[in-house]
Parts: sequence; structure tokens; C-alpha cells
Amino acid sequence: MRLLFLLTLLLSPFAQAEEIHDLYRSAEVLGMGGAATASVEGVDALYYNPAGLASNDKFGMHLTNAYAEASSSALEQLTKYSGLLGSTTGLSSFNAILGVPLFAKAQVAPTFLTGKLGISFIYDVEAFQYSVNQPLPTTLVGTQITYGAQIGYAYSKKFGGGSGKSRRMAKEWRVGIAGKFLFRRGGYFYLDPVDYLVYTTNYLGLINSKMGTFSPGFGVDLGTQYIMPLNKLVSWSAGAAIRDIGDTMFPSNQSAPIRQNLSLGTAVTYNSGSFSLTASYDLRNITQNVDFKMKNHFGVSMKLPIVSGYIGLNQLSFLSYGFAIDIWAVKVAAVYYSQELGATAGALPDGRYAATADVRLEF
Repeated sequence: MRLLFLLTLLLSPFAQAEEIHDLYRSAEVLGMGGAATASVEGVDALYYNPAGLASNDKFGMHLTNAYAEASSSALEQLTKYSGLLGSTTGLSSFNAILGVPLFAKAQVAPTFLTGKLGISFIYDVEAFQYSVNQPLPTTLVGTQITYGAQIGYAYSKKFGGGSGKSRRMAKEWRVGIAGKFLFRRGGYFYLDPVDYLVYTTNYLGLINSKMGTFSPGFGVDLGTQYIMPLNKLVSWSAGAAIRDIGDTMFPSNQSAPIRQNLSLGTAVTYNSGSFSLTASYDLRNITQNVDFKMKNHFGVSMKLPIVSGYIGLNQLSFLSYGFAIDIWAVKVAAVYYSQELGATAGALPDGRYAATADVRLEF
């Protein structure tokens, strides 16, 4: 039986993949297909590329910066999934959601920006489940809770421009660094046959035992951006970021590490003041063992004073799209995108809805 389980595990669509589980996610970035390295600014820059903090010239308090995400299958199968949480959980409860990937994520990350310095506090909860093979079930479960703080600072240097109005045509080079101190409990793990025999009447007890206790970890991100104006309205930018250098590790082997993520990006922006259009491309997860196609991200954003729209190609295979509404101190964004869960692009796509709500004060 153990041999059969191992063979099933090796044939699992997850077995040859090394999916990146980003701690922080932005609905706007996801709407652009995940492309952000060269163009990201503001709060999102603190987590995606700290060099983007150099664009900030205000004091801002982002009081909620709340994010929620769920796979479309999780919403459709909510009633069946709730059967796992009751006192009568059995194999029938697992079989009811067989072959359906279920994912949910919620986070709050209140952030303070002052000049080129950013400080953020984050609390994140992530859950995932996917079961295959009814005769001998194999289930990949993800349950993790992470909280902590991230602080970043950026420096910028302008050069090549003249004085007065021509100064706007100066090239700009930005560099940034961010450090994070986190506590994490849980991660992603497989259930084996013994788990099914012992815990079929207490699924929550199983999850609690697998998650262990909170464990501390420290990580560092580095990033750079280069902005070159092509004329008064159009600029080209390039960026690079390496997040969680050498992996952000936690002492407990029950707390999943945050894998290093190296990304390169480029973007072109048209900005007339009241209207801007940005096209971005990213090559992400460069050091990870995934299909090369899954490393590619492309997106376009169109911003007006109140409404913004986003469209992109995540992993160069899946259409993403969404919108944002920004009225005074409140900004909300909602997007749809798909994420590959298997080893190769198109093997096991999972459609997901994501939304962000940010209440802020800026001076």
C-alpha cells in the first residue's frame, strides 16, 4: 500500500512543480497578469520591488489594505467542502470534492509610507486542498498563517536632464531594500493513508497537528528600477528584484519557507496627467524549477482619475482582467485570473477571484 501511495504521489500533477506561494498579493498586479517589477509603485512596491518606493513623495497611512481571494471552484463547492469541518467527516466528504482544487486567501497589511520609507504590518491566512485517486486518495493540503512586519527604503538618482521644466526629462535610477520579520505556522503537505484512517472523523484535528506552532523567520528583498523618458508623455522603464534572498526560512520544519523569487521586467508608460496607460512584461520565478512558459507575465493598465482597468496574460497562458475604483480615501479593486497548479502550463489551471479594499489618508 505504501508503494502504491508513493507511485500515486510521483504521478501527481504537483510532484514535478515548484509553485511559488507569494505572501503578499495585489489584485491590481494580478489583473495585469502578475507583471509589476519595472512599473510597481506605492504600497505594492514594498512587497514586489522596494525600488518603487522611490516614487513616493507623500506621507500616507493605508489603514486597511485588505485582500481576499478564492478559487472559483471553492466558491462553487463551498457546501461540499464544509462537510470536512463537521463531526461526521468521512472518506465520502473527500470524494465529494475529488479532482476539484480549492483555494482561499485573506490578508490585511496596513502600511505607512513617508517619503521613500515604507513600513507594513501583515496578517495572512491561506488554505488549499486538492484530492485525486478515489480508491487510494492522495490529497495536497495547504494551511498556513503568517504575520509580521516589513520595512523598506529606496534611494533614487536623477541625471541627464536640464534645469527648470526640462528636468522632467531626466533619467532616474532607483534602488531599494526591504527586510521582513515574520512568524509562520503551517505550509503545504500531503495526506498519507494513515492520515485517512486515523483522522477521518476529525479533519480539523489533522490540520492542527500538521501545522505545528508559530516559528520566526527573517528575510531580505532587493530591487532596482531604471526610468528613461522617451518624450514628455512617454517613458520606458526596466526593473529587477530578488525577493526572499536565499529563501526566508523558519526553524520549524512544519512552517513552509518562502522561496527566493528573482524577476526581471520592462514597461512602457504614457502619462498625460489625467490619463495613463502602462504595458508591462515580467520574467518571474527565474530560479525556480517550473515550465519556462509559466515564468512569463504580461499586462496593461489604464488609469483615469476615478476608474482604472486591467488586462493581462498570467504565465502567458491565462487571461486576467479587472477594474479599480478610487474615490477620495477609498480604493477598491476586483479581478479575475487563473493560476497553473501543475508542472506544465495548461495541466491544471485554477480560476480565481481576488479583491482589494484600501482606506487611506495621504498628506
